[in-house]
Amino acid sequence: MKYKTLKVAFAVMCLSGCVTTGSALSPDNANNTVSAQSVVAMSKAELYSLTDRVYGTQPVPVEIFFPKNAKHPYPLIIYQHGSSRDGFVFEGRIGKSDEHGSRLKKAAIESGFAFAALDAYEGKGLSPSDKRAFPRAEAYAKQLRKILLAKYPELDPSNTFYSGFSYGGDSVMNQMYAPFEGWRALVAAEPSCNVAAEPKPIPFPVLILKGTQSHYYPIACKLVTERHQKLGNPVELSLLEGGNHHFSLNGEIIKNGIALNGCSKNPIFIDGPIFRHFDGTLIERDGIDKCFTSESGTGKSRELLNNAISQTIAFFTKHRLTN
Repeated sequence: MKYKTLKVAFAVMCLSGCVTTGSALSPDNANNTVSAQSVVAMSKAELYSLTDRVYGTQPVPVEIFFPKNAKHPYPLIIYQHGSSRDGFVFEGRIGKSDEHGSRLKKAAIESGFAFAALDAYEGKGLSPSDKRAFPRAEAYAKQLRKILLAKYPELDPSNTFYSGFSYGGDSVMNQMYAPFEGWRALVAAEPSCNVAAEPKPIPFPVLILKGTQSHYYPIACKLVTERHQKLGNPVELSLLEGGNHHFSLNGEIIKNGIALNGCSKNPIFIDGPIFRHFDGTLIERDGIDKCFTSESGTGKSRELLNNAISQTIAFFTKHRLTN
């Protein structure tokens, strides 16, 4: 879809009302519904101009939900989907998330959090295999946080959280390149950890969730966590035993895709212009290419996904500031 067409389509959609209350989800969301009438006070799908270094300034669809059975100001979770957007469709049918986001949305709203999902891929013609062309969604998240806090006084600026799955988990980890003090806590679900920021002091706690049988092998995140902890950073790693990349127990690693997992045992740390492996070996920037493999993972039974969601909500609740 051309961006001009996307803008026009969204404008037409808004003529019929961008704000809905009560049952705020489209029919496509029937299997992922949050039990809208009982827990959602308001949802709104909107299009924002956000900027990253790959695509410049582009329209990015966002859907925000406010909890019904909670008092404002609401803590806010901003969520970034993974490369397979297999979850709920945004109201107006422009933008969608993934199954991880669908379940986190439900748990967040039931726990009194506002929840905002953004679709970093809409209008860009991207597929899960286009990993070298993915936008830098961590930039979108910081801009979106600022916009939402300015627009909605119901939100609590001292309690904003960021989470994502897979590509979204990498976006969360990328917040550590230039630590942003606005976040209260971060949860990265199934990031690659093969390429990471050289640890510096960070102002927020971070939880990394990994399946022990993921094709994004957990050893990389173990090494990244170890380096952060040596510096005294509040970074934790939680391993879900037997889980694959999708927190499923029916997983299998196959070779018909593309994955940034080839440097799992010796991840690359970036410190400005300097690129070096965990073992200290210096490399050139294009040395990252050797970290890509043809591996992928199958299996989406997701027996452990609710556990991952529960850990996310518990982590954010633990670190939420209360008056």
